[in-house]
Amino acid sequence: MKKAIVCSDLHLLKKPGMWSGRADIQGDDSFALTQIVDLCIEHEADLYILGDVLDSATTLPRPMILLQEAIAKLRVALPNSAVKFIQGQHEMSVQSYAEHAPWLSLIPGTEHIAKQSFDFLGTKAYAVDYFPPGFSTAALADMPEDTKLLFLHGTADIAMPFSPHFSIQELPTHIELIIAGDYHAPMEIGYPREGHEIDGSLLYCGSTWMTSVSEFGPRSVLLVEESDKEGQLPQWERLNLKTRPIFKYSTLSDDASELSQIDDSLPENVRKPLLLVDMPLEQEELTKLAETAHIYVMRDGRQVSEYGNVEVDASDTMPPDTEILVKYVDPKVQKEEFDFVMDILTSSVSDAVGRLKERIGA
Repeated sequence: MKKAIVCSDLHLLKKPGMWSGRADIQGDDSFALTQIVDLCIEHEADLYILGDVLDSATTLPRPMILLQEAIAKLRVALPNSAVKFIQGQHEMSVQSYAEHAPWLSLIPGTEHIAKQSFDFLGTKAYAVDYFPPGFSTAALADMPEDTKLLFLHGTADIAMPFSPHFSIQELPTHIELIIAGDYHAPMEIGYPREGHEIDGSLLYCGSTWMTSVSEFGPRSVLLVEESDKEGQLPQWERLNLKTRPIFKYSTLSDDASELSQIDDSLPENVRKPLLLVDMPLEQEELTKLAETAHIYVMRDGRQVSEYGNVEVDASDTMPPDTEILVKYVDPKVQKEEFDFVMDILTSSVSDAVGRLKERIGA
């Protein structure tokens, strides 16, 4: 049976050691790419990349060199393997000065499959590049009506309702499966299709490495295999990638021995773990922990500082919203504006968005 490894959001950094702004953390992006190629070789699978290979609107040669070396390794091991891609917003923004020529096509042996209809492991498929918010089905005008699988790069409203690129209801109902990049969390969501008894499925690959401290969780790619039953969609499973060890301080044992347990199979430069400090600690304890881990100080689930780059006092408390707001809006002179912003800050997200749209006439 034919197989494919499908991945997205590689976010290869333009300079080594730019992990979340930390020059001392490096190697995670290239380690993930190495594993992806090794999985292709192990399973004798083609490689499909669903956008955001690059990480920055302005780039340097490093990402392309890493990718070229990886694909060359794949070609030596599997001379007949295919490497196909669509573009994410990071590639599109870089190319805005080159009439949107497919950036990755500079690498020999790759194929840009956007706006193409093709057979994917026995299923009729179609692919589109990243599209800006306000996506119109006009972009799918050339898609044959017997297409069952759609590859794209963009966030659907059912995955992220706050600022989606498109509504799932805008897509043709003959699409049974959408495999997508852009949303960094691995996810599968079912959705109803009008006039069909079988629901559709939206499948996000997730990013291949933890590109920020807010992305806590396993990184993975998809191993997709042709179905042995005619007319059925390909079968798939997630394959987790190894990554730098990640811990939360609140879940460590009393002696924090986990921080010194090194997985010898990891490259040396990704063995030092990340530690998310999610409770108040004295500076002395933070300094001690920094000897064996990269420290990120968190508050309410958000990163507030990076130990080692800036002076940290995690025992401090953030000022309340009111105290912050009065620095920018005078509650006496601009009472209406002040009350409105406080209302937004204290409302639920859905209520806040609705009130904001109502105020600006959106």
